Amino acid sequence: MIRTNPTDCIVAEGRDPAELSAALSTDDVRITAQSNDRDRFSFRFEYVKADGIVIGFCRYDGTCQIKREGLSNRFQIFLPRYGGTRFIANGLEIPTSSTQGAILDGKINQGADFAGPRGHLFLTIEEVFLRSRLSNLLSIPVSGSLDFRPQIDLVDGPGREVRRIAAALRAGLCDGGPLRSAPVARKNLTEALVSLILEALPHRFSPWLGRNTPALPRHVKRAIEFMRANIGEPLTLQKIAAESGVSGRGLQIGFQQFKMTTPMAYLRYLRLEAMHQDLKTGQPEMEVQETALKWGFTHFGRMAADYCARYGELPSETYKRALAE
Repeated sequence: MIRTNPTDCIVAEGRDPAELSAALSTDDVRITAQSNDRDRFSFRFEYVKADGIVIGFCRYDGTCQIKREGLSNRFQIFLPRYGGTRFIANGLEIPTSSTQGAILDGKINQGADFAGPRGHLFLTIEEVFLRSRLSNLLSIPVSGSLDFRPQIDLVDGPGREVRRIAAALRAGLCDGGPLRSAPVARKNLTEALVSLILEALPHRFSPWLGRNTPALPRHVKRAIEFMRANIGEPLTLQKIAAESGVSGRGLQIGFQQFKMTTPMAYLRYLRLEAMHQDLKTGQPEMEVQETALKWGFTHFGRMAADYCARYGELPSETYKRALAE
């Protein structure tokens, strides 16, 4: 049975694996739950959505095998309080317990075996949300897989703090918690949690977050300054390189070494951020296409696709949401 209580916290509970399958399945992922322990099997989970993430708590009794079919662009984080579960991701077994959690990519998570009693906090975070936040932390466009290490140490590692903040966020959102009526505090705590996940849990970009950023070479710095000063103009690689005093190849090498991307991709990153900030002002009678032209975009289809990949919504949706606030 699935119900929504007056505090917008969704609750699902039952004793039938088919009910669990229906409760966990989404439009893009089909879940099939089976149990050989039907007399003891039961489940209850509650969750709430807030500022780009889903957070909740699950309880299971009895044993249960879960199979996932389909891919999703979401990461799932499991932070057990008690009990054991074996997840299967990309053919690898990832055991979890009260001392070890897991972060799993929705594109490779294949299922799990639960052995109750089991209780865990869980987080579901859109990949685009993580990527956007990481891009802001690094001040560069982020592409490719994030490649989180799946195991999370919940005893001595930063995972302990992730679990503590996640528990505080859940407590503040469910059962009429104070964060329901405190949007600024809720957003700050959510962003702090996501930043901690990105800064403390190992992934492909961790070395860039943890290192001392070296000073930019003069030609890369001059290129960025030129881009910002002429962000709405029809710039080419050759023109940017000429203004920077190096060849096109020299500029490419400099950006790859110090910004992990190409000069033109970095220009798109700057333009998207400028357009995003413009749309967030929600000025009346603003035209999305005119705003795109203002910031140097002439191919609206590609711009919309890049914008959606970066911010998780279309430019028109950002503008409509800003108008409504």
